[in-house]
Amino acid sequence: MQIEHASGLVAATTTDATNLYIVLTARGLNPKLKIIARASEEDAEKHLLTAGADSVVSPYLFAGQRIAQSFLRPHVVSFLDTATTHLGLDLEIGEIAIRRGSTFAGKTIEGSRIRQERGVIVLAIKKEKGMHFNPSPDDHIEAGDFLIAMGEPAQLRELEQLSSAQA
Repeated sequence: MQIEHASGLVAATTTDATNLYIVLTARGLNPKLKIIARASEEDAEKHLLTAGADSVVSPYLFAGQRIAQSFLRPHVVSFLDTATTHLGLDLEIGEIAIRRGSTFAGKTIEGSRIRQERGVIVLAIKKEKGMHFNPSPDDHIEAGDFLIAMGEPAQLRELEQLSSAQA
């Protein structure tokens, strides 16, 4: 596949300089490319973003935060591990795109009956202007939103299919 036709790229070599070069080159060849880059050094993040990365992941920062959270909130970390890695419970946290014409577009959380009929918990609604955590039953779902939801994998796949269906 040629980079000009790719939809995404991950620049995750062991050096920030190489990742920066990859990001600059890829962005120049494909302005619409979604680029995620790895940064080792703290200063590298701003350079990678300036070069055209859409997001930057720092494994050292992530690991430090994870260690702190494991110490301060061990039960939360344990729950998230269980929910996201299928250890013990068969749960997933997924992202459901609400497309124009979706059966859920224009409905409230309660009116969508996602929890009642699908057994899926809506944790948040990602709207154009930000993330709305713990939505109330009266919160509206609109086309262009993303539902951050938790449930069994089959339930989430079914919800994805329903979210694409025309009303």
